Amino acid sequence: METPLTPLEFMRRTRRLHPQREAVVDGDLRLTYEQFFDRCDRWSSALQKLGVGQGDRVAYIAPNVHQQLESFYAVPQIGAVLVPINYRLSADDFAYIIEHSGATVVCACDEYLEAVDGIRDQIPGVKHFVALTGKRGLRDDARGTATRRRAAGRRRRRPPHHQLHKRHDRATQGGHDHPPQCLSQRGGHADSSSIGDR
Repeated sequence: METPLTPLEFMRRTRRLHPQREAVVDGDLRLTYEQFFDRCDRWSSALQKLGVGQGDRVAYIAPNVHQQLESFYAVPQIGAVLVPINYRLSADDFAYIIEHSGATVVCACDEYLEAVDGIRDQIPGVKHFVALTGKRGLRDDARGTATRRRAAGRRRRRPPHHQLHKRHDRATQGGHDHPPQCLSQRGGHADSSSIGDR
């Protein structure tokens, strides 16, 4: 019997044979294979709720953090295509790669959000932006520039040009103290409850 040695086959085999072994160490965070792959499954589900499907591109701008590792399983297991982007590139390079790849979702760590905010007008095909780390919230002010604000704990109706925030980690871990946020734009509001624990 031949079994393809793909990351998804590795995931299935390891989940079955070694679920309680330590798999990921990222700073103070430690995850077993079972915990890690459960997070991947929940992030896959969250991406599907954002409308990501077979053949869609999901771009990532992140260093070596557990959220980046999760992308190598969560994205392909729903048939989507991962577009990892070298975080050392310039904002113009980010824009070119994102636009050229046809990515509809861009996921970035906190330190790259400002660069991504600065190129939004160059990447009109992107429907959703996901902050993988940090607690920063963004909204567009009347001049169309990004301004910082703390994400409110309560839901409020906003005009369509504002983004509604979702928490990536709520989708992957069920409420983490430092959750990433999904900053949705282009095409109306997304309900913050639409990405939850699964």
